[in-house]
Amino acid sequence: MKDIKSLLKEAPGGRAVFQIYRKLIEKQDIRTREAKRAAHLTSSSFLRFAPPGHFYSPIPDINAIKRNKDSLFNQEINQCPGISLREQSQRELFEKLATYYESL
Repeated sequence: MKDIKSLLKEAPGGRAVFQIYRKLIEKQDIRTREAKRAAHLTSSSFLRFAPPGHFYSPIPDINAIKRNKDSLFNQEINQCPGISLREQSQRELFEKLATYYESL
């Protein structure tokens, strides 16, 4: 007797349905792994003190990153409000250090 997978693959359009089914299962597996990882992380005493996204935490808050992705990853922004990058000084330093490149 044939199993359901082989019957589904032989049915008209069955391969496409089987591929969609497989992708859904893979997505569910990824979500399950992410949930387990999150549960493990939050059980840590360090993370109770400094959860992901907290100033003292080295772990970012993924949901906050996803919510703010347009502003965080905007390649057109060339200024950081409140931070002086001293671009001209940086370029001068780069030019000075570039003279040592050949001796490396």
